[in-house]
Amino acid sequence: MSRSASGSLTVVSAVIVLQVGVSLPMFLVSTLAPYLQDDIGLDEQSLGFTVAVFHGVSALTAVRLGRLADAQSWQRGTVLAGAGLLVPLAVVWLLVDSVPMLMLAVGCLALAQSLSIGTGNLALFEAVPHSRQGLVFGIKQAAVPIAMMLAGLTAPAIAARIGWHHAFLLPAAFAVVAVLLAVLRSIGRRRSAQMVIAPADAFQLPHARKRQLRRLAGAIAMGSFTSSALGAFFVLFAVSRGLTPAGAGLFLAISSVANIASRIGVGWLADRRNYDGFALAGCMLIGGSVGYVVLLLGRGWVLAVGAVLAYGVGWAWQGLVHLGAVRLAPEAPGYASGVIRTGMSTGAGFGPFVAGLVVGTVGYGTLWMLLGVFAVAAGTVIVLTVRRMTGLDAERAEVAL
Repeated sequence: MSRSASGSLTVVSAVIVLQVGVSLPMFLVSTLAPYLQDDIGLDEQSLGFTVAVFHGVSALTAVRLGRLADAQSWQRGTVLAGAGLLVPLAVVWLLVDSVPMLMLAVGCLALAQSLSIGTGNLALFEAVPHSRQGLVFGIKQAAVPIAMMLAGLTAPAIAARIGWHHAFLLPAAFAVVAVLLAVLRSIGRRRSAQMVIAPADAFQLPHARKRQLRRLAGAIAMGSFTSSALGAFFVLFAVSRGLTPAGAGLFLAISSVANIASRIGVGWLADRRNYDGFALAGCMLIGGSVGYVVLLLGRGWVLAVGAVLAYGVGWAWQGLVHLGAVRLAPEAPGYASGVIRTGMSTGAGFGPFVAGLVVGTVGYGTLWMLLGVFAVAAGTVIVLTVRRMTGLDAERAEVAL
């Protein structure tokens, strides 16, 4: 293996490991909700608000921390994000005994995730050839359902045996590995002059591209609304339909495997067919809406089918939108990732909060109908926005000729 290939592998490995680490904590909160309910009184409404706190902090900090990622090496960003993850995880493991304390720790976890998004996208954009970026971004975002799968397995493997607190040592281990990989790749190593991106470059982007990013971020917020609500409440919903917490966690793990395959597969497809990442993401949102219909009508093992459709298709688009963001604004990939992440976090924050209110008042049936409608609407807006962008680019090309 060449030194270049070995270095790229180290970069990709560090990014994926860190992505798993920053994604795990909130999935653990949702998956272990039945145990948290018994221990600290975390009900549906407080679960929704806790998830909303996480995504709210992420939305408020994503752009600023994306600019910070653009201004430094990916190694330093990885170390900062990993260290920022370890402290609140230690608080959850050792000190959390109430819902307010859990919310405080969750808000701190969101800061580490915001920094990791821009840092990871910047690292992949620099280290991976253009012809393989779709696949690698898909693999990177496949770390999210991997985290979900691991969270589902912690219910029978850890929480049911030795207590839910100890499950939060798992993301801490991933954070440590990511930091070690960054150190091995030489912390503080200077990037070549052509790779240096100053945070001010984000402000030099054409206004048209800034508007396009914001418009797409708004549509992505709708898509994230659906997926985050599903992720937060699927386990409690399945338990209400007669499954055990361990069985519901297993269903979640199965659907996560489908999601992993989908994220990697569509990333590979985007490279092979040169598809626009945003447009393909919109189509997947529309297709995944079928899963909510299955959840609305199904029971028993059929719930696994609904989860596979909603997760495996309707939530496998995140790698595509990150790929689309860095290609739309190659001058400032961290900033572009931050704008898209702001939309994702805004929708993801409101999703569980609103879902908790809906479940508490009118039940899960209305929730699944609402999420299905939102998925179709989000996908449609994204596809139409990309079509308009393509038309404008074609018109500019003709004028230039």
